[in-house]
Amino acid sequence: MQAFNPYDLSTKSHAKPDAKALRPYYADLIAEFFPAKSRW
Repeated sequence: MQAFNPYDLSTKSHAKPDAKALRPYYADLIAEFFPAKSRW
């Protein structure tokens, strides 16, 4: 577990992430990897 520790930066901050600032980044990832319509 110690080998992973230097890369686990998101849980090291005491401040909560700014969801409004992060939304465009994650929206772009979702648009890239998931189709707009799903076939069920």
